[in-house]
Amino acid sequence: MIKELNGFSIRCAAVLDVDEGYIYAGDIEKERNEVPYTKVFLYSKGVLKSGDLNYDAHSVCVVTEPELALVNISENGFYGIATMPRKRRIAGDIFEDSAPPSGVRRIHGVESVNEVAGKAYAVGLGGMVYRMDKLGFWARIDEGLPEYVNLAAISGFGSSELYAVGEKGELWFFDGSRWKKVDVPTNRNLLCVKCGEDGFVYIGCMGGVIIRGYGDRWEVFSDDDIEGNVWSVEFFNGEIFASTMDCVYCYRRGVFEIESFGERDKVSCYQISVFNGVMWSVGERDVMQHDGSRWSRVV
Repeated sequence: MIKELNGFSIRCAAVLDVDEGYIYAGDIEKERNEVPYTKVFLYSKGVLKSGDLNYDAHSVCVVTEPELALVNISENGFYGIATMPRKRRIAGDIFEDSAPPSGVRRIHGVESVNEVAGKAYAVGLGGMVYRMDKLGFWARIDEGLPEYVNLAAISGFGSSELYAVGEKGELWFFDGSRWKKVDVPTNRNLLCVKCGEDGFVYIGCMGGVIIRGYGDRWEVFSDDDIEGNVWSVEFFNGEIFASTMDCVYCYRRGVFEIESFGERDKVSCYQISVFNGVMWSVGERDVMQHDGSRWSRVV
C-alpha cells in the first residue's frame, strides 16, 4: 500500500478508465472511535488527490443517467454525487430526498448502491429499494416488499426487470409495478447479484456458492470451485468473474479458476468494479487493475 493510504482501510472503489478511478477509505483511528468519516481518493495515472466526507460511505457505483456521475452512499442513508466532467457535487439524505414516503420511519440500513440500466439503485434492510431518477431525488419503489426482507444488492436488465437479493435465500423480482418472491435452490445468505451479458442472472452466496437462472428457473451454477463467501460477480471481456475476500476467480473451461495478480505477497480482495473496458479488484489494502490484457497494481 502506498504511503497516502497508511492508516486507512479501503471500503469500496469505482474505476472510470485506464489508470483512473475513485477510492473510498475509512480512517482506522476514527473508525475505532466511531467517528463518521470517509477519505475519498481520486486516482489518476499514479497520482492520488484526496478529499473528505463527514459520513461513512461504504458503497459506490458509476451511473450514466440522468448524466455521468459517481454515486456513493452510507448505511445511514447519507449520499454523495459527483458529476463528470462538470464536477458538480450534490449531497443529501436518501430518506429525506425521496418519495413517496415510507409507511415506517427509516433512519439507517442502506446496504449498497448499484447501477442498473444507467441509473443508481439503493437497497437495504426492511425491504427498502430506491431509484435515483434525478440528481438528488430518489423514487421509492419498494411498495409490496415485506419488512422482514433484508436486501444486500440489486441488479437488472432494465427498470421493469429487477432482481434484488438478501438474507436466507431471499430473491425478489420487480416487473416495474409489483414485487414477486422467487424460489432459489439455497437458503444461504445471498450477497450479490449480476444480470449477465448472456441473459442469465448470477447470484453470489455465502460459502462459495453461485446460483444462476432467469425467471422461475434457477440452478446451482458452482458450489465447490470457490473458497469463501462470494461478495461480487461481474462480467468483463465476455467472461464471468467472482470475488471473495481472498481471491478473484474467472470462469473458464467449465470451472472457476483463481486469477494470478503476479504479486509475490497475498492481495486483499472483496469488490469488482467494471467500467469503460477496465476492471478493478478492490480489497481492504489493495486495488488491482485489469486493462483487458493483464493485471497491474493501482495501490
